[in-house]
Amino acid sequence: MKKLMVGMALTATLATAVTPGFGSIGGNQEKAYAATVTYKVTASKLNVRSGAGTTYGIIGSVVKGQTLSVMSKSGSWYKINYNGRTGYVSSDYVQTSGTTTPPAESTTYTVTA
Repeated sequence: MKKLMVGMALTATLATAVTPGFGSIGGNQEKAYAATVTYKVTASKLNVRSGAGTTYGIIGSVVKGQTLSVMSKSGSWYKINYNGRTGYVSSDYVQTSGTTTPPAESTTYTVTA
């Protein structure tokens, strides 16, 4: 019986370690979305900054019509890949087009043992 209990505990520990969201029932779980969104600069010249805000230094600039490689959004700033570096641009001067597709519903499993 003791071996069975140890085996079940080990199985539960491994399942928690390798199954996303398994150990955080009711907690914050991120959802991935399939994106087909294009981000284009609308300003004639848009500064790329080292952080999400105007107090951060300028590391470069992008021009009107240029397509951006956006990694994420932080407030009103897009985090972008700029010449191999991480940079930020104001979303006020970026036009988006396209859609994001929500993920398929996930399946919930209940342990009955």
